[in-house]
Amino acid sequence: MLRDLHAEIEKNNKLDSTAKGNFKAYFKRRNYEEFPNIAEYCKKIDAKTYNEFMQRVFDPPLQSKRLKAPDYISWLRQFPFLKWIVTTNFDLLLEDALGSDWAHLTWQDSAEFARYLREDRKLIFHVHGMAQRLSTLVHTRAEYQDLSGQNGDSAVKFMQRMFEQNAILFVGYGLGDPVIQWVSRAMRVDFNSTPDMYSLVPNADAAQCQNVLEQNGVRLVSYAQGRKLDVPTDYDNALKSWFVSLAEAIGVPLAKEVEAFSMPATEDGAWLELRKEKIQAIPAVSVEDRRRFLNGEAATWALVRDGYTAKRKTTSEALECLKQPGFRAVLITGAGGEGKSTILKQIALDLLAEGYAVHVAEEPDESMFERIKSSRTQTALIVDHADLYRNWQKLLRYAQNASRPIKLVLSARTNEWRYANSNGLGEQERNLVTVPVRKLSPEEISDIAGLVWNAKATKLPSKNDVEQKLKNDTNGFLLAAMLVATRGAPLTEILRDVLRQIAHQKRGTELVHALGIVVALESRSNREGRPYFCSARLFQEVLGVSRQQMNAMCHNLVGEISLHLKGGYQVQTRHPAIAQIVFQVLFRDEPPMLEELPVHEDLLAAAGRIAKETVRSSEQKLLSVIPLMYKRERDIEAARLLFRSGTDADPYDAHTWQAWALMEKEQGNVGKLTEEYTARWMFKRGTDADPHDAPTWQAWALMEKEQGNVGKLTEEYTARWMFKRGTDADPHDAHTWQAWALMEKEQGNVGKLTEEYTARWMFKRGTDADPHNAPLWQAWALMEKEQGNVGKLTEEYTARWMFKRGTDTDPNHAPLWQAWALMEKEQGNVGKLSEEYTARWMFKRGTDADPHDAHTWQAWALMEKEQGNVGKLSEEYTARWMFKRGTDADPHNAPTWQAWALMELEQHDEGECQRLITEGLRHRPDAPELVYLQNKLNHRQQTESELAATISGLLAERRTEDAGNILRDVMFRYPRNEEFARLFMVWRELG
Repeated sequence: MLRDLHAEIEKNNKLDSTAKGNFKAYFKRRNYEEFPNIAEYCKKIDAKTYNEFMQRVFDPPLQSKRLKAPDYISWLRQFPFLKWIVTTNFDLLLEDALGSDWAHLTWQDSAEFARYLREDRKLIFHVHGMAQRLSTLVHTRAEYQDLSGQNGDSAVKFMQRMFEQNAILFVGYGLGDPVIQWVSRAMRVDFNSTPDMYSLVPNADAAQCQNVLEQNGVRLVSYAQGRKLDVPTDYDNALKSWFVSLAEAIGVPLAKEVEAFSMPATEDGAWLELRKEKIQAIPAVSVEDRRRFLNGEAATWALVRDGYTAKRKTTSEALECLKQPGFRAVLITGAGGEGKSTILKQIALDLLAEGYAVHVAEEPDESMFERIKSSRTQTALIVDHADLYRNWQKLLRYAQNASRPIKLVLSARTNEWRYANSNGLGEQERNLVTVPVRKLSPEEISDIAGLVWNAKATKLPSKNDVEQKLKNDTNGFLLAAMLVATRGAPLTEILRDVLRQIAHQKRGTELVHALGIVVALESRSNREGRPYFCSARLFQEVLGVSRQQMNAMCHNLVGEISLHLKGGYQVQTRHPAIAQIVFQVLFRDEPPMLEELPVHEDLLAAAGRIAKETVRSSEQKLLSVIPLMYKRERDIEAARLLFRSGTDADPYDAHTWQAWALMEKEQGNVGKLTEEYTARWMFKRGTDADPHDAPTWQAWALMEKEQGNVGKLTEEYTARWMFKRGTDADPHDAHTWQAWALMEKEQGNVGKLTEEYTARWMFKRGTDADPHNAPLWQAWALMEKEQGNVGKLTEEYTARWMFKRGTDTDPNHAPLWQAWALMEKEQGNVGKLSEEYTARWMFKRGTDADPHDAHTWQAWALMEKEQGNVGKLSEEYTARWMFKRGTDADPHNAPTWQAWALMELEQHDEGECQRLITEGLRHRPDAPELVYLQNKLNHRQQTESELAATISGLLAERRTEDAGNILRDVMFRYPRNEEFARLFMVWRELG
């Protein structure tokens, strides 16, 4: 190729004798190390010809004869564990051969590296660039130097992470390639480790394998191959031998088991197309198969076919919707372990029997569009883990307009779906019917008891005993029901026994530690109720294991205590409830099986190592999240210890210093700049670590404001000085402008748009910097409302004009619609749903924009209650209907349950009030507003004398706050009761 390039350069240029001599010398040496020099010389002489030649060879135009990849490349698709390919190719032959589900990056795409490390995505990494992007090419000597220098650090570290997380297989790749050497050297120096590297060689003997391992650190995998490969069959046999040998070498069972298994459907990548004859051909279910399923293993197609899985009410509800004419889409939601995957199989076989072409996938992918397009009959797509896909709105629209009737059945964990689709599905929201997997009904419990008893899979003496045990000990949770029914013991005891058995296995200590790493995160939830998760890379980093060792651990932990990879990047247990029990047994039993704080310190150290990459990682958040878990549990000393570990792990992460400082502030430990481990000292450490981190300056400024240290712009370490530092560090950070503006408003410094450093001037700076920031428009509009500047939609810089600007720039921001609606309500502009720019119209826009925002539903319901529109649950747009929508949208939102319960109390329905409190406490057992309301309701049911005795007891114990809460209620209800008046005076004297 270089000779052809040289010939073209020579044809287009009159080369002098020196240039001709240099070319002759380069080619005469015939040394591949000279190739970059030849390329550089060609580019120096005639860059235009050089660039055109490279593109013509490696990225030819469509009308020319296209390059074609060898057949064997497409065979790589048959290897299911292939995730990433690193290539020095400039062309796109790999992409053409492997298909559209493979993305590509170059060494210059560092902004994308984090996503591919975090998520399970198939990637072809062109480490030497691509001809279609000439600026990325690494071909000349100067370009190699650029890659090996500072500009290539991100790419080298990206490959380093690839090598750490995976077994590396070299196919036609030179081990002497400089990038391979750089990565290997970096791993040895930085981590004292070497990549897990393999190379396949036909018919290699033991001595050859040992020699290559000692010299290059590469494990040769020998596979059987005849001397001659002439026909396709020979190639197929060699490829099968290749796959089987590699699978055996890395410890992952593959070909023999797969080939021996009788599949119920035809496979197409990750999809199964069900066939009636294949389903019927699966062998009959044995009693042992039934017992394994009842002991917690996943349901098989045969179990569903033969009726050995409980028919769920959810299945019937979903099928009722799906069997209506035309396009229908259903989403099955629920927690893990509640039977969603079994329900999908039940639906799939039912639709297959109805004559649908049924396609089933464990995870969604872009091929769904093509399946819909190519459908020739009524078709059903059934997809698990639907939260892994981000383009459902477009797919739903595409399926709705298909030429054949399409049925779409999705499944996802409730919180994960809500998080993945937090902005809603727009106009397609109405086309997706959500069917939640509810608690087991009495009929379902009876059905499960019968399955367990008939399979003789229980130690309990009768079917009635099984049924009673299920009702008493499972709280309606399916996986718990299966385990309790078969073992006859409470779930905690079952899991404790299993953990003890694991601990006594050959590698039990390692497996128990692995479980501890996962449940330390998954057993805790964030404020939205979503469990934290352990990423695959964090799991590997903490335990120091390779990707295949991690897979082996997951294979060894099955049944009740199983670990599995979700989406290839997240390690999780079967259910957060399982994780919570395992956490208690491992860390809080007496004696504990694991030391709690050291495990969390290991997590922080590993997260810190990952955070030191050039690419910002999601694990970095754990440096503050883990200590804050203990702060929420009110174990401040443990939180302090873990914050110290987090800042030691990555002292340059300003966010961790900020979180620690805020905790110390709450503890009253504000201190001075020079006092170690006080809030001010920590804020100083954080801003020194990253002076460009505006949120840390903002948090520090707000603390100083609370301390009364507002100061002036020129006074160091005052709130104003810090706000100035924050906005100078990042003038595009709208949140800092907003916080500063609100402080100036509180100081009475509202000012004018043109007056520097007044609230209005700051709001203007913020909205100019980020005109799509809905919260900023909302804060400014509310300030103008307080200033009496409500105005009209067309009047610039009035509250209504600002609300209009905010909703125009971000129409999906429900809180902004809510705030505007409440202002219109205060202005007496309640209106109707169909009347634009009235409160009701705005509430409708807000709930359409985000149907999962419980606060907007609650605010609308309270307005309707004030309007006397209480209504019934089944009556649309009444208060009760709205409260129901809000609690369905976010059952963890305690204020919505409280507001609804209080409304029912006002409606004199104490029974319904009690039901709502109980339901709310089931989702948020620690919610103070619900606990208070429960106590209030309990006191309402007491007689006057019983209430007086309760208050007297509380006052005797000096529990004045609790006594005061009851007194306020009873004095309103019984204003003439002299005993309550006396107790009120005692309460006042106690202060």
